Amino acid sequence: MGVISGDWLIMFAYSCFGAALLWTRATALNRHFNSFSDVIALLTESERMRGILSFITFITMGGLVSMFFVGPLTVPHALAGGMAWSRLAARD
Repeated sequence: MGVISGDWLIMFAYSCFGAALLWTRATALNRHFNSFSDVIALLTESERMRGILSFITFITMGGLVSMFFVGPLTVPHALAGGMAWSRLAARD
Protein backbone atom coordinates (compact mmCIF):
# COMPACT_ATOMS: atom_id res chain seq x y z
CA MET A 1 0.00 0.00 0.00
CA GLY A 2 1.21 3.53 -0.65
CA VAL A 3 2.92 2.60 -3.92
CA ILE A 4 1.45 3.96 -7.14
CA SER A 5 1.07 1.23 -9.74
CA GLY A 6 2.49 1.44 -13.23
CA ASP A 7 -0.99 1.32 -14.77
CA TRP A 8 -2.03 4.39 -12.75
CA LEU A 9 1.01 6.30 -13.95
CA ILE A 10 0.37 5.34 -17.57
CA MET A 11 -3.26 6.48 -17.38
CA PHE A 12 -2.13 9.68 -15.62
CA ALA A 13 0.36 10.35 -18.42
CA TYR A 14 -2.35 9.86 -21.07
CA SER A 15 -4.72 12.11 -19.11
CA CYS A 16 -2.03 14.81 -19.04
CA PHE A 17 -1.48 14.27 -22.76
CA GLY A 18 -5.20 14.78 -23.37
CA ALA A 19 -5.08 18.05 -21.43
CA ALA A 20 -1.99 19.12 -23.40
CA LEU A 21 -3.79 18.38 -26.68
CA LEU A 22 -6.67 20.56 -25.59
CA TRP A 23 -4.30 23.34 -24.51
CA THR A 24 -2.50 23.37 -27.87
CA ARG A 25 -5.77 23.35 -29.82
CA ALA A 26 -7.22 26.16 -27.71
CA THR A 27 -4.11 28.30 -28.07
CA ALA A 28 -4.10 27.70 -31.82
CA LEU A 29 -7.67 29.07 -31.87
CA ASN A 30 -6.56 32.01 -29.70
CA ARG A 31 -8.52 30.85 -26.65
CA HIS A 32 -6.99 30.82 -23.21
CA PHE A 33 -7.68 29.17 -19.90
CA ASN A 34 -7.37 31.96 -17.38
CA SER A 35 -8.51 30.39 -14.12
CA PHE A 36 -4.98 30.11 -12.79
CA SER A 37 -3.69 33.37 -14.23
CA ASP A 38 -4.31 35.44 -11.09
CA VAL A 39 -2.32 33.07 -8.90
CA ILE A 40 0.46 32.63 -11.45
CA ALA A 41 0.74 36.41 -11.91
CA LEU A 42 1.61 36.63 -8.22
CA LEU A 43 4.45 34.14 -8.68
CA THR A 44 6.30 35.76 -11.57
CA GLU A 45 6.37 38.92 -13.63
CA SER A 46 7.82 37.32 -16.77
CA GLU A 47 5.17 36.76 -19.46
CA ARG A 48 7.08 33.76 -20.84
CA MET A 49 7.29 32.16 -17.39
CA ARG A 50 3.56 32.75 -16.86
CA GLY A 51 2.82 30.83 -20.06
CA ILE A 52 5.03 27.94 -19.03
CA LEU A 53 3.61 27.78 -15.50
CA SER A 54 0.05 28.00 -16.84
CA PHE A 55 0.70 25.10 -19.22
CA ILE A 56 2.30 22.92 -16.53
CA THR A 57 -0.47 23.71 -14.05
CA PHE A 58 -3.17 23.02 -16.64
CA ILE A 59 -1.88 19.62 -17.72
CA THR A 60 -1.10 18.53 -14.15
CA MET A 61 -4.56 19.51 -12.93
CA GLY A 62 -6.10 17.89 -16.02
CA GLY A 63 -4.33 14.63 -15.27
CA LEU A 64 -5.25 14.65 -11.58
CA VAL A 65 -8.88 15.60 -12.09
CA SER A 66 -9.22 12.98 -14.78
CA MET A 67 -7.69 10.28 -12.61
CA PHE A 68 -9.71 11.03 -9.49
CA PHE A 69 -13.10 11.85 -11.01
CA VAL A 70 -13.15 9.73 -14.15
CA GLY A 71 -10.81 6.90 -13.13
CA PRO A 72 -10.01 5.82 -16.70
CA LEU A 73 -9.33 2.18 -17.40
CA THR A 74 -8.38 2.55 -21.07
CA VAL A 75 -6.24 4.99 -23.01
CA PRO A 76 -9.19 6.60 -24.89
CA HIS A 77 -10.96 7.21 -21.57
CA ALA A 78 -7.81 8.79 -20.14
CA LEU A 79 -7.39 11.08 -23.17
CA ALA A 80 -11.06 12.11 -23.05
CA GLY A 81 -10.90 12.69 -19.29
CA GLY A 82 -7.86 14.90 -19.68
CA MET A 83 -9.66 16.98 -22.29
CA ALA A 84 -13.08 17.12 -20.63
CA TRP A 85 -12.10 18.61 -17.28
CA SER A 86 -11.12 21.93 -18.82
CA ARG A 87 -14.58 23.51 -18.67
CA LEU A 88 -14.10 23.58 -14.91
CA ALA A 89 -10.99 25.71 -15.35
CA ALA A 90 -12.03 27.92 -18.24
CA ARG A 91 -13.30 31.47 -18.06
CA ASP A 92 -15.07 32.96 -21.04
